[in-house]
Amino acid sequence: MQDLEVTKISYSAISTYINCPRQYWFRYIKGIKSPPRIVQIEGKAHHTALEINNLSKRDKSKDLHPSKLTEIFMEEFREQSKYKDARWTKGETENLIFKRAKVFHVRYISDIAEEIYPETIEEPFEKNINVDGKNVNLRGVIDITHGGIITDYKTKGLWGYKKAQKDIGTD
Repeated sequence: MQDLEVTKISYSAISTYINCPRQYWFRYIKGIKSPPRIVQIEGKAHHTALEINNLSKRDKSKDLHPSKLTEIFMEEFREQSKYKDARWTKGETENLIFKRAKVFHVRYISDIAEEIYPETIEEPFEKNINVDGKNVNLRGVIDITHGGIITDYKTKGLWGYKKAQKDIGTD
């Protein structure tokens, strides 16, 4: 591949390039995006539910009930997955995803959320950095800060998600 003149970069772009330079080329240079996989839609729906929970906790000092998180998740998931080009993983069903989400949200509220007191939520950032003598604008969004800690929600990596899969026998 030829050298690229990059002036703006994000975590997603860097991650895509590390995993597959050709995919980076198609997505970020040519502007061709592949249809979302259902697991990506699931992750985005969890992200939305956790963001709304964090806003509630910051503004009202109270986590939402797990069933409310699942309700928010289901609404977001259905909205995002209604497009016919979403790519489903073999064996995945909406019912299985909702069952896993319900267990995950119970575990998240009981085991993780009680330690989180949000300071900032969905905070955009930009930082100019020097890469090989060139000025590059690094940009992104910090999901949440709490207790001076920056947290980026990647739901598949959260303890509660892995436990939810095991609890319903899909690990």
